Amino acid sequence: MLPLSYAERDSEPNSLRSRVSKRKSISVFGVIQEIDIWRVAVLMVKRYADDAEANADRRADELETEGDQDGAAVWRRITVAIEQLKDLTGTLH
Repeated sequence: MLPLSYAERDSEPNSLRSRVSKRKSISVFGVIQEIDIWRVAVLMVKRYADDAEANADRRADELETEGDQDGAAVWRRITVAIEQLKDLTGTLH
């Protein structure tokens, strides 16, 4: 099913509008896509070079200390992506 445009959504009854809004917020805020993890990892390597992994790991620790387990998990995923980007021992594709 294709998402509704704003004009189409506004012409629908409130109950449908409510369901569309809830579905959209869950998909946007509930999941960080893998491509976004890799984008951040690449940016971290470009900005911090050899310190990228340590900086990402430090940020994960900070978030964990603050009680943000989801944020810490995202930064742990970024740390793993940075490790993989910097690993020169693997085969090239």
